[in-house]
Amino acid sequence: MAVLRFPEGFYWGSGTSAHQVEGGNRHNDWWAFEQQGRIRDGEVAGEAADWWHRYAADLTLAAELGQNAHKLSVEWSRIEKEPGVWDEGVIEHYRQMLSVMRNLGIAPFVVLHHFTNPLWLDATGCWENPDTPRRFAAFARLAAERFGDLVEAWITINEPMLLAAFGYVLGYWPPERSSWAAGLRAAANLMRAHRLAYAAIKDVLPAASVGVAVNSTVFELSSRSSFLERLLVAPADWMANQWFLDRIRSQLDFIGLQYYSRTTVRQLFFGDPAGGPLGDDLPVSDLGWAIYPQGLHDVCRRTWHRYRLPMHVTENGIADHADLQRKLFLHDHLRCLHEAIAGGADVRGYFHWSLVDNFEWREGFSPRFGLIEVDYATQARTVRDSARYYATVCRGNAIEVPEPGPPGLP
Repeated sequence: MAVLRFPEGFYWGSGTSAHQVEGGNRHNDWWAFEQQGRIRDGEVAGEAADWWHRYAADLTLAAELGQNAHKLSVEWSRIEKEPGVWDEGVIEHYRQMLSVMRNLGIAPFVVLHHFTNPLWLDATGCWENPDTPRRFAAFARLAAERFGDLVEAWITINEPMLLAAFGYVLGYWPPERSSWAAGLRAAANLMRAHRLAYAAIKDVLPAASVGVAVNSTVFELSSRSSFLERLLVAPADWMANQWFLDRIRSQLDFIGLQYYSRTTVRQLFFGDPAGGPLGDDLPVSDLGWAIYPQGLHDVCRRTWHRYRLPMHVTENGIADHADLQRKLFLHDHLRCLHEAIAGGADVRGYFHWSLVDNFEWREGFSPRFGLIEVDYATQARTVRDSARYYATVCRGNAIEVPEPGPPGLP
């Protein structure tokens, strides 16, 4: 076997987001959305994975599995339940959470916005309201002041273009708007929010590392592609992967890339948003998303050549309830990531999605992304076999691949 080593000091981790794992988040727009029966099978996040109370045990498992970093979000609606009123008990709880990470040797990558919005903000028009970026920047400043001594890196907004698309263009997520004009207003305000939050964090912490996490994909032509679809590949790629970053590149210290699958133009413009990228002839996840490791190499190389900024793969994972595909998924994606790094791409970390099973937004609890299985009836944890494989990678800072055979042999 050949050993492919990653750069010294590489971050190996996993991720969670507040609403998806904490439980008890009753002050945001997703909670209200769930009460209206909008989630598959009528589910609600409820206590989720009870991370609010069990985070220390889960993080201890992560450390035992060799992880040295973790991407998490702090819940805006918990910290600021009413406009301008900060909940000191919640702030202290998050400080304890971050301190546990530090004591375990886990570097916290903190996300300030992961899809959820306070109910009071939702009532003002949320991301269509031009005042929302200012309010978000005030929250970012507060976070920098209260958590800055414990945070390794800041991610202002998680997948802003996905939020604009699913919430404001397709109407699949709250606030269920179905308008291109609304989507463009939301995207513009999300861009302004990042800029203002970046400035606010830097004002408090001049040496802070601040970035954004973007949903990244590669566009492929399907076997059913029309002439129009072929014409749309380049503009689709620009709109999905470059439009947002192009406008904030001077307010970025790094880029977080979140890659799950390839996409076709047909899926982008005509597909069901719940269906995910088309599989065609590729193996697929439990959600029907095509497993396409080469895409991770491609988005890393392309992003590096366009922006020349350090990168982290801040999400990459698979819905795999039976844990039959995750080990190979990890191996093949990390092999392609190593190839991108060897080719010059400055990638400094990999965060698998997710540490524990979670509430997967409108798809509810059935998709299982966790390295650690959660029995929601008892909250019992079981470390999956794929997590143990990932632990060998994290501890060794390397993956093993078969040696190439002699010429002419398979």
